[in-house]
Amino acid sequence: MSKTPEVEIPEQVREMAEKSVEQARQTWEDFMGQSQQAMAKIENSSDTIQSGAAEINDKARSFAENSVTAAFDFAQAMARAKSLEEVVSLQRDYMQNQMKAFGENAREMGEAAMNTVNEFGKKASE
Repeated sequence: MSKTPEVEIPEQVREMAEKSVEQARQTWEDFMGQSQQAMAKIENSSDTIQSGAAEINDKARSFAENSVTAAFDFAQAMARAKSLEEVVSLQRDYMQNQMKAFGENAREMGEAAMNTVNEFGKKASE
């Protein structure tokens, strides 16, 4: 069998290879550090979103309860109405109050959503 000739790798090539490996390792470590920072920001932001969602959920539940209560009050008043004129008046008042409440509820929900988005933006940019 023939013997493979020994070829020595020049010092400069070995140094360059070592530097390349070290640079790749440093780049990887930098990437991992930045990834961890990004994930921490996302986790902080998700707390903000969860808190905002809970607030919006509480508002929605409160609005629904108020609406159901108003509907029962309206139904009771209608059951007690003694004239067609009173029925029409009750219906008109009920609809006006419900439309007003709907507008206020929509405004409050919009404000809560915007507050959540703004807080999320602040936390994400920290």
